[in-house]
Amino acid sequence: MRNLKFVVLSPLIVVMGLYQSALAVEIGPQCDSNLARIVDEAGKMWPYNMVPKEKIKKEFGFSLSKNFLKRTRLASTRFSSGGSGSFISRSLVSTNHHVARSALNAISKPGQDYVRDGFYANSLDKEIPIPNLYIDVLKIIRDVTAEVIAATKNIPETDYANISKVRREVIAKIEKEAIENKGSDTKVEVVSLYEGGRYNLYIYKRYTDLRLVFAPEADIASFGGDVANFEFPRTNLDVTFFRAYENGKPVNVDNYFPVSRKGAKDGELLFISGHPGHTNRIFTKSDLEHMRNVLLPWNLEFFYRRLDVLRKYASLGSEQKRQIDKEFQSLMNYRKVYEGEIAAFDHDKIIEKREVTEKAFRARVMSDPKLQQYADAWNIIEQVNRVDTMSRMPRIFLDDGMGFNTSLFSQARVLVRLPVETAKPNGDRYGAYQDANLETLKKSILEKVPVYRELEVAKLSDSLQFMVEKLGADNHWVQISLAGKSPSDRAKELIENSKLFDPDFSKALIDGGQKAIDASTDPMILLLKSLDAETRRLRSENEDKIQTPSMVAYQKLANAQFAIFGTEITPDATFTLRLTYGVVKGYDEVNGQKVMPFTTVANAFIDEAHFKGEEPWRLPESWHVANAKLNQKVEFNFISTHDTIGGNSGSPVINKQREIVGLLFDGNKHGFGKRFAYDDTDRSRSVSVDIRVVMESLRNVYNATALVNELENPSISRR
Repeated sequence: MRNLKFVVLSPLIVVMGLYQSALAVEIGPQCDSNLARIVDEAGKMWPYNMVPKEKIKKEFGFSLSKNFLKRTRLASTRFSSGGSGSFISRSLVSTNHHVARSALNAISKPGQDYVRDGFYANSLDKEIPIPNLYIDVLKIIRDVTAEVIAATKNIPETDYANISKVRREVIAKIEKEAIENKGSDTKVEVVSLYEGGRYNLYIYKRYTDLRLVFAPEADIASFGGDVANFEFPRTNLDVTFFRAYENGKPVNVDNYFPVSRKGAKDGELLFISGHPGHTNRIFTKSDLEHMRNVLLPWNLEFFYRRLDVLRKYASLGSEQKRQIDKEFQSLMNYRKVYEGEIAAFDHDKIIEKREVTEKAFRARVMSDPKLQQYADAWNIIEQVNRVDTMSRMPRIFLDDGMGFNTSLFSQARVLVRLPVETAKPNGDRYGAYQDANLETLKKSILEKVPVYRELEVAKLSDSLQFMVEKLGADNHWVQISLAGKSPSDRAKELIENSKLFDPDFSKALIDGGQKAIDASTDPMILLLKSLDAETRRLRSENEDKIQTPSMVAYQKLANAQFAIFGTEITPDATFTLRLTYGVVKGYDEVNGQKVMPFTTVANAFIDEAHFKGEEPWRLPESWHVANAKLNQKVEFNFISTHDTIGGNSGSPVINKQREIVGLLFDGNKHGFGKRFAYDDTDRSRSVSVDIRVVMESLRNVYNATALVNELENPSISRR
């Protein structure tokens, strides 16, 4: 493993930082309480090169060392399936069962359901390879703000098309230079922070050979199902273990989180290292209103339809139910999140509170001659939202692909665009087709994964019908898409006659280049060719009239915030690695009921008895068999004050000794509004699996002796 330097700051950024800090000291004390709330509402999801060590020391008396941060960063992983995880021995990787669910489903088949029944490999030769799943470990962070900002500084700020083009070119150049002469196990990305106010280059080590070691049954991994989702008390064994391999052998990493023998305790300071998904805490009042009135209702309508399609398909039989399992669970989760967020706008008074802080912020900007250059940012965002409201419907159905709810649509789009994009200079390509991302893109469409034609027909048929309802049957692009047929007949034609289910067919199209695409008679390829010019136009319009103006506006807001607050404010989450801190803590419910911070094994059996073992309150048979051996007092799940959100699922919860005490898997319903604002004084809590119940169940339910020995002696390599 190369000795890689963690952070390299450009001289310009160092100077900018010193200037901003000095300015913050000069004018910071003048901030009124409403303005100061901006810092608090930004939360505690800290990039590793911005962790407020002095603030943590002052509040908790604990000094975070460089070694602690480095080793924690290198033990943390990001899953390609959309969650987080960590090395928990020299080769074992832990995450949540619900993060691993698509992987478990991918290796399942009729009569062998690893999601439902679980799995344990008691030796290396029994571990099951997982197709199309990988993890990334963040090796280097480098601030590249000066390079990106300098490239566009002489372009008029209203020349949005040119700003977008030049910005894309410079980012592609940075990424290409970073990945040149690196191995195929290196992944790079330039990450936009503060909505374009800062840019960091992240360089990752990628592990592509993951094999399943252990997964519990779904009935205990998601005990209580959707009913218990975002609730507490909980008793979920939401954990899965994989092993990372290289060159056919288990890896032998130096950085991992040993299992804590004592677990967590009430009031204890803990850290969570993971990859929170996108938050919007910098959003203006206008953007929040747009989210509440337009985006969230639309997403809910779309998800309700998709859920109805899956329910009807699942009613056909147990195999059909297995096929839709992961997608259904994911959509149910999103549905509950969006419903909760809409409700939070009301009961948390999110917009009303933002209006107060925004008024104070704008007054400060207008009162300071140095900041007045940023004063038009709010007006730009208001105009962007008006444009988006009027233009979004064709874009989301055609360019975003909501009118074509099948994996074959996105696969065909890649194949059609690949020879066109790769013929361009690297900086002129769409991001996914640039050199730094090209191999990952190809791999994603060449992996052999299960595809169910009847399911794809059902999904595509409904999404085509949805597009007809929203755009109108006489819409030119609807007519092109349907080719004179009904949505159901067109869906059957596209799915049943396509060969894109076969990776060898797709590979031949890639190898054959533009000539092969031009000659292809595959109906899905022909559809994408007929739509490509229009979807490209819609994408360009979106970049020029919505995305880039919004980025310019938020750069202004970010610069104003830097001038006022220095580096005290954390950037919105971007599904990149963050460290957050908090304590184990219960709370008082709205009705006055006290919610204790821990549940125990006994609670699981009590809940099953209370709900009479009816699904989803049914424990697996293995737990009933082992009941007499189980220590009923062992802690099962716990809650804490950590600032987390979707994407954090599977994140390690560690103590001050860097020992893992749990795995984050959920939040409670009081945290639905924290995508838009963080408040550590309310009832919002993060929910984690206690490592003690993991070890207890491995010993006494699953008889996983070899796995227990490895977790108790993690420094021993399994090579």
